[in-house]
Amino acid sequence: DRFQILHTNDLHGRLDAATVVTGGKPFEQGGLPMIGGMIQRDRARAPERTLVLDAGDAWVGQLISGLDRGRSMAKAMSLIGYDAQALGNHDFDWGQDELAARAKEASFALLTANVVEEATGRTPPFAKPFIVKDLKIAKVAIIGLTYPSSTIIRAASVKGLRFEPAVDSVKKYLPEMKKQAAVIIALSHLGI
Repeated sequence: DRFQILHTNDLHGRLDAATVVTGGKPFEQGGLPMIGGMIQRDRARAPERTLVLDAGDAWVGQLISGLDRGRSMAKAMSLIGYDAQALGNHDFDWGQDELAARAKEASFALLTANVVEEATGRTPPFAKPFIVKDLKIAKVAIIGLTYPSSTIIRAASVKGLRFEPAVDSVKKYLPEMKKQAAVIIALSHLGI
């Protein structure tokens, strides 16, 4: 048996489709309604064996999401049925209080294994390093990895946090994930 992974990244608040012109012909591109429809169609093939994942930078970008600081994106992604989102660097742009609010509103987990609190060395309370999903045919661990540099984020937004090397973070959680799951997925916003 198989399972499927449906994946998005760098949505940047694009709730609405954009009109794009290619070869002199306009067409509608993107938008969460279209993405949600595609996910619904593809999930129907194997509803219990499907993961819907996002690799970060979901909220900051377009006007609507900017006005409500990502609430609309978190709600839409929850309605679509995302399982997890790795935190991207721009998901920190509005600060940790906003991330904590989005984490409470979202029906999916926010993941980062390599961003830790300087004071405790632990993952911030609005995120988890990894989750395990039971897809009936196998348990799957999903670890989140965030771009390991805070230099492209406002300093105030990441105050008290430390960005650790991704490889070290994976090594830290690998034994625990191997105990809990047969398959491990690195959901990364590393740009590679």
